[in-house]
Amino acid sequence: GVATVHQAVDHLAADAEAYQHLAIAYAEEAVRAETSLAAQFHRRAATLYHEKLADLSGAVSQYQALLKLEPKDEKAMAGLDTIYRNTDAYAELVQVLRHRASLTAGVERRRELLGEIAQIQAEKLFDLQGAAATLRELLALAPDDEPSFQRLQSLLETLEAFESLAELYGAETRRLLEKRGREPLQKRLKITFALARLYEERLGARAQAVQLLQQLLSESAEPIEVVAYLDAGQ
Repeated sequence: GVATVHQAVDHLAADAEAYQHLAIAYAEEAVRAETSLAAQFHRRAATLYHEKLADLSGAVSQYQALLKLEPKDEKAMAGLDTIYRNTDAYAELVQVLRHRASLTAGVERRRELLGEIAQIQAEKLFDLQGAAATLRELLALAPDDEPSFQRLQSLLETLEAFESLAELYGAETRRLLEKRGREPLQKRLKITFALARLYEERLGARAQAVQLLQQLLSESAEPIEVVAYLDAGQ
């Protein structure tokens, strides 16, 4: 009955108070202990704050202290990741993901992490410059990542960073020039055409645009689009 409920509440309150005292004791002991023991105490305190007390501030403090001692500690990274996602703390989440990426040797996993960072920067933090920088970092790691190239292209267009977009196109055409096969050739011609239009329409560099268009006419087996563009500009 009611008495049983009251007893249960009292028991839970007593448990919470005991966990609170224990978490504080671990945190205080961590400050005094040598490094390996300090890490264990921070880990125990973080677990109590996070899983028993739902004290997210206390948990974050202990996870961060643990990471300073043991930068590769998976529990600390996972704990901070969970808390930051659940509280929409996206700037802090980006820091954790960057930390994890810096420790990751595998290219594919780093690509995933950098891709997620760029997405958070663009969609949650509205930091388009930061997202563009992260995508450049990703493409330096994985130059053939076409979705990331397109995302960066779109961001630079949104930012009206046309000189940066021209640099992106130029670097990509030079990279593709070293590759053999029809697909890299077609992609290079397509990007060269986009670069020519960018020079003409956004950067006011007609001479460079004409030079690229003439190059396309000599290289392309089906220069219909180029001819139509030149005719329209007459």
